[in-house]
Amino acid sequence: MRFASYKSQLIGLTIISGVICGYILGIVALILPKLVTQHYISKEQISLHVGALLLGCFIASIYTGSLADYLGRKKVILITMLIFIIGIVYYIFARTHVNLYSARFIQGIAYGMCEIVMPLYLVEVSETKWRGQIITAFKLANTGGALISSLIWIFISVDYYPLAFAVALVMPLAITGLVVKLPESPRWLIARSKINQATTALFRINPQTAESALKEIQNAAAQQTSGHFRELMKRSNLIPFLVILAAVSLNQLTGINVFVQNSLQVMKDSGIHSDIVGLFGNISISLVNFSAMIATLLLVDKIGRKRILVIGTSGLLVTLLLLFVAHAILPQGELVGYITLIGIIFVVGFFAFGPGALILVISTELLATNVRALAISIAFTVGALVGTLFVSWFGALSANLGYAKLFLIMAFFVFCYLLIALFIPETKGKSLEKINWKK
Repeated sequence: MRFASYKSQLIGLTIISGVICGYILGIVALILPKLVTQHYISKEQISLHVGALLLGCFIASIYTGSLADYLGRKKVILITMLIFIIGIVYYIFARTHVNLYSARFIQGIAYGMCEIVMPLYLVEVSETKWRGQIITAFKLANTGGALISSLIWIFISVDYYPLAFAVALVMPLAITGLVVKLPESPRWLIARSKINQATTALFRINPQTAESALKEIQNAAAQQTSGHFRELMKRSNLIPFLVILAAVSLNQLTGINVFVQNSLQVMKDSGIHSDIVGLFGNISISLVNFSAMIATLLLVDKIGRKRILVIGTSGLLVTLLLLFVAHAILPQGELVGYITLIGIIFVVGFFAFGPGALILVISTELLATNVRALAISIAFTVGALVGTLFVSWFGALSANLGYAKLFLIMAFFVFCYLLIALFIPETKGKSLEKINWKK
């Protein structure tokens, strides 16, 4: 009963933390045109506004891993929730571009911290047999949050967008309540020589495997030195780190953040000018995103991470190439607009099924415990910087290059991602201590 209660609390934390990330990411998709009509921002500032969140992610990713190693996973999660609250309240009352940008930037800091420390914590306090499902559930909840951020506009007028942000305040408060009840990461505790606390935490996770898990983690820790940069440069750590660094960066270059945060503008530029079609198109994108993530959750521990990643990147590549062909040979108009809408739905679906769902899983599983936080922090720092630059310049790139060339460029990056998917080892069913990159 106690074990069941622990798992329920962990699932609750996984779902709510994923939902707030997806909700905060997607909530601006339909309000950006409204901010322009109210003269809070100009059309030229839309890309900058979208990039503000990713800039916050970039800043957060610089220090979050090190902070999680220094303070512990739980304390950093609590700090993250406080920053979420500040960013949300600030946005509710912001009425100028500078204030809206600043509020979105603060939300981005919280978003970036949550996307790093939460998977780090979840992977270290989950049992091996359902670790993959827990991390995938986090991404599923992330897409669920994006879906909720689309559906909420059916009930709330865009004119009252601050109310949609106010609704989000309940989530960081709920997460705070759950984190206080859950144990600290036993792997972090052992690294800090807090054996008694680590033992207690492992008994909370599963009393039947606690003693064997303690010995396994201690043996792994004894063979590892502290997670300094020089440790990351060892071949056994460097290869998986470089692969993860490339994967995280390529995740951003698929254009997924543009399609999620600014889908309405892309559809309008492609030939769809109906706000109703735009609204239901945005809802359809979120629904497919959510459904694809459910499929991954059901399959991740059955057919393995690698196969799912290959399927997702392959579908993504084909869809982007078809979008390139449509924009290259067809005259601009409503037909191209609807093809683009369908294409975006498939892009988001394949991304959610493969790269989107599994980037956190492979990032946390392929790295040794002593360098995991440092490596993830560096990888997500670079990824956030790449994403910030790409999203912030997307408007200028689409105006100068056109969507056809942009889709072709994205397809090239996805092809590189597919090569990585074929290269990584399978980690299904292995404990974190038993996963090793083949030399």
